[in-house]
Amino acid sequence: MSAEYVAFLVRWLHVLSAVMLAGLLLFVNFVQIPSFAKLVPEDRLVIARVIGHAALSWLRWSAVAVAVTGLALAGHSGYLGDALLLGLASSNPRDALIGFGMWIGLIMVAILWLVIWPAMRRFEAADTSLPRNAAPWPDAPSRRRGST
Repeated sequence: MSAEYVAFLVRWLHVLSAVMLAGLLLFVNFVQIPSFAKLVPEDRLVIARVIGHAALSWLRWSAVAVAVTGLALAGHSGYLGDALLLGLASSNPRDALIGFGMWIGLIMVAILWLVIWPAMRRFEAADTSLPRNAAPWPDAPSRRRGST
């Protein structure tokens, strides 16, 4: 594979991951969270365990994909070190701007994985009124292995 093809592929995956991340952030912040206030408490837990869990999982992994492809693209293009040092080594304003964005993205990934995800897991584990593998609605089949 040529270097241009690799750069194109990584850039395309970076943009695709970023669009997915932005869409998930919009869904969670403008649809899911405001809708929780309209639900009865029993339904909130089901929604959080089924839809919220899935949305947050996709959000976390799309953030990782954006970070990994962004770092790979910067490394492949030759400005990873200068950008992570915020342009201090190169005195290039472009490196400082890209580096600032990189650090914001890396901090966001860390917050998703180290703060939000553990909080969601504690929330899911706090209420034991709903079994862990409960179906999202009463007449739906269980998600347990071996059940039909």
